[in-house]
Amino acid sequence: MAEDALLAIVDEAVPAQPVADRVVAARGRPGPVSGAVTQTGGEQISVYHRLNARLSRLFIDDGFDELGKRAFWLLSCHQRILHQAVNFACATHPDPRAEAARPRMRGRAASARGLAAALSRG
Repeated sequence: MAEDALLAIVDEAVPAQPVADRVVAARGRPGPVSGAVTQTGGEQISVYHRLNARLSRLFIDDGFDELGKRAFWLLSCHQRILHQAVNFACATHPDPRAEAARPRMRGRAASARGLAAALSRG
């Protein structure tokens, strides 16, 4: 039963991945980030937070199995990277360290598709 619920969570995470990638990539490009991209980033942070909360409830009594740990790590990673990208985009006073990190933001999010593939093999 937990595996079916985990699969449902992963099935929701996979289509969220390209949107998250676009937000992070927008932060990695030179120039300001649009308000629409920043708003989408905030929405995506909420998506990953809700998915992680659902995942945590699945394993609250017995702890995470290996696949659950991997899913939790990936969802948490996406949430943190999106949060970082939105924080950088919304900074009112540009920080030279944040600007230096801008090019490294591109392609930072780990692939949720890899998790789906791992689950289908398991």
